[in-house]
Amino acid sequence: MYISELKVENFRLFGEGENAALLRLRPGLTAIVGENDSGKTVIVDALRLALGTRDQEYFRIDDDDFH
Repeated sequence: MYISELKVENFRLFGEGENAALLRLRPGLTAIVGENDSGKTVIVDALRLALGTRDQEYFRIDDDDFH
């Protein structure tokens, strides 16, 4: 399986429309690099939540996570 694009919308740091995160992925991507508070962990958490790769109790999602 290859994920070519990831869009995170209305989740934690990212809003909707122009404020959504759009990450285009290429084969061989091994790291996400950026400044502090730029949303790296949010992207990983959204991907984990969408794919169900961890126990759902781990995430502790609440109303503040959504816009």
